[in-house]
Amino acid sequence: DKTRTRKGKTKPDTRGDRRTVLRFVRKKSKLYPPMRCEIPMWDVASNKQVMTPVNVYPPHETLHALVPEGRESEWASFDETQQGFRQSLADWSTRTGTNLHGFWMCLALWGDSAPHTKKDSLYLLTYRVLNGTRRRRVWIAALSKRSLCRCGCFGRHTFDGLFGVLAWSMKALASGVWPHRNHLNQPFSKDDWRSGWAKQDMRFRGAVIAKNGDWAWHKQTLGMRGWQERHLCWLCTATLYDRDFTANGLRRLNARTMSAFLASAYSGTQYLSKLFTVPGFVLDYILPDFMHTVCLGVLQYLMGNVFWFCFRKLDGTFARHKEACTVLLNMLNLVAAELGLEKPLADLVVTMFRPAMNKKPRMRLKAAEGRALLPIMTTLLGR
Repeated sequence: DKTRTRKGKTKPDTRGDRRTVLRFVRKKSKLYPPMRCEIPMWDVASNKQVMTPVNVYPPHETLHALVPEGRESEWASFDETQQGFRQSLADWSTRTGTNLHGFWMCLALWGDSAPHTKKDSLYLLTYRVLNGTRRRRVWIAALSKRSLCRCGCFGRHTFDGLFGVLAWSMKALASGVWPHRNHLNQPFSKDDWRSGWAKQDMRFRGAVIAKNGDWAWHKQTLGMRGWQERHLCWLCTATLYDRDFTANGLRRLNARTMSAFLASAYSGTQYLSKLFTVPGFVLDYILPDFMHTVCLGVLQYLMGNVFWFCFRKLDGTFARHKEACTVLLNMLNLVAAELGLEKPLADLVVTMFRPAMNKKPRMRLKAAEGRALLPIMTTLLGR
């Protein structure tokens, strides 16, 4: 309720808000204090690589804090729609020689960059449990783009330091025993809370069976193939000149194997990330992110063409577009109300789904907006 007057204007005094919010978050947080891990970063001032302490949340520690005791089945069960994850876990078990007794969780890693300031971005690494009934995305670490190693490694020394901690955590989670040494094989200090859990059995176990991200993330952090290369995909032999995109296409029949990938890595022609030290991690686990390839790619063009088709059916043209756009927007709002959903769009103009006649239709949508609009437009087209 405090106010502050400056230059004749009275405004709420917000000088202590950040400290108050941080204190409240820490008080209510279920997570244990993060690990302070020395990771190769770049010192801009001295223009050299330095070992810098970074806060990292190992998955075995965050899961122990988030999964209530006695409710492990809510996180580790498999329903009818999750049988594919069960099979992937079984394949992982066969490959690693691990016995799948007790509660097991299938983890999917996800990485991407996000805006932070006008001069910097954040690289985020998170994970999500694929089976069970929980869909929370949990942070592992956040790194400043300006602080990534610049020795010529494209920042991979920094990411490898982070993946080394991740591999240590997943080895502990796969064994089902709390580690008594850190990721550098050094014993925990007596005042570290982790020493109290050392060598005790965990309530559940887990394995990484997927790694998601957009093409730029996989290329930078893992050294995968990119769009500028002759072979653009790390999973198959597709090139920019392929025209056969069917399931029986030649590129689908010549998938790249893990053995071939390792052979190229050991010969020096392929970068080998420390992510592959995660137990049982193989090339097939690295997947293009659905949000980028579908929601921000295919779905935008699909919606653009559907909107243009409906727009033309309503006799809309670029010269006379207001009436057709208004009718189409009202139809979408009516269907959304019938389905019990929020209005998908606040406004609609022709340039939202076709910028110009000499350009292809493409709906300007964010991933979440596109997914929310899809059932509404599907219902509308069925009438």
